[in-house]
Amino acid sequence: MRQYRQIYSKQPIFFSAFAAFLSISVYLILMYPSKGMFVYLNGMHFTSLDVFFINYTLLGDGIFSVFVFFILLSQQQFTKGLHVIGAYIISGVTVQVLKNAVGAPRPKLVFAPEEYANFVQGITLSGSNGFPSGHTTSAFALFTLLAIYSHNKWLGAVYMFLAVTVGYSRIYLGQHFFHDVVVGSLIGTATAVLCYLYLPQVELRIGSYENKLE
Repeated sequence: MRQYRQIYSKQPIFFSAFAAFLSISVYLILMYPSKGMFVYLNGMHFTSLDVFFINYTLLGDGIFSVFVFFILLSQQQFTKGLHVIGAYIISGVTVQVLKNAVGAPRPKLVFAPEEYANFVQGITLSGSNGFPSGHTTSAFALFTLLAIYSHNKWLGAVYMFLAVTVGYSRIYLGQHFFHDVVVGSLIGTATAVLCYLYLPQVELRIGSYENKLE
């Protein structure tokens, strides 16, 4: 338990904001039907927002996490890089197992054409692998670790905003329901914390033959 308190003390703003996000989300999920929440959260749609979210949602794509991993390696931040790629892989496997086990439909399969007309042409997917949101999971796994490693506590608020906005992009683009995003955020954050605590610390010294695992 002391380890978790230490992590919280590193980024109290990030984890307090995440706790508030989860609390509000659980209340909304319990109080409102998923279709109603989806329509309410998609009340504003126009072309420039479509373009923005089509591009912004890529922050939750695995390619972006791998890109950050290689950037960290190039900066010789090997432990941080290991944690980022480890959290991405572990959370991704978890999501795929759940997607195949649950088989929840994406919004496009649930709504009739007359019920909702804002699906983004060429972007919105259909299918029965909607739960949980993989992009949201990856985003929260990445930004949670970046927040933990940051020495600036106020950056925690920025990283939380970035992660939550990726989650919202999945709803805006018609890919997921609200509860898909919330569960993805929980998986991503939990995986990041566990990787930070339990994956090995790596020390590599470029120019020598030392490769030390602690």
